Amino acid sequence: MKKRIIIIALLVIFITTSAVSYAFFHDEESVNNEFNTADYKIEAKEFFPITEWEKDTVLEKIVTISNVGEANVLLRISYNEIWYKENENGKKILNNLVNGTSIVEKKWTDEFLNDFKLINGWYYYTKVLSPNDEVTILESVKKLTDDYSDQEKYELDFHYEVLQAHKDSSIEVWNIESKITDDEVEWAEK
Repeated sequence: MKKRIIIIALLVIFITTSAVSYAFFHDEESVNNEFNTADYKIEAKEFFPITEWEKDTVLEKIVTISNVGEANVLLRISYNEIWYKENENGKKILNNLVNGTSIVEKKWTDEFLNDFKLINGWYYYTKVLSPNDEVTILESVKKLTDDYSDQEKYELDFHYEVLQAHKDSSIEVWNIESKITDDEVEWAEK
């Protein structure tokens, strides 16, 4: 019995000593660590008047991308071009080519022709798009055939993506390497 009391007393001393030591050496404090990152955001402006469109008629279609955020960004663009006819079931997609030639001629800007690199279906801007900067990529479109009437509709849709201008962001998100030097960007497939 005496042994049992000694063991219990030692056990109580051990637990008490452990708890006091833990409380003495363990300190916990909650701190609200606030930080802000620069906002990155683009704005796409497209001007395309809806009018009747005859063969060889050039229609102004201006497409401009602006950096309205606070951070330098990397930009990539893709586009999708379709002719369609609406019916009771929705849209019926039509061919964009007649005799192997595009129905619509697009007049790209010099910036688009010189400052974008096509890789895997995306056009990568070879410059850093700084805050308040913009790049215009398209000036106009011209219908080259009378094969489609006013009942058929034309869509030229652009898709834009941006990342913060950092060499690692393009590898992690787009799986493509970027080398940034000042405001120039070199793109390479990974």
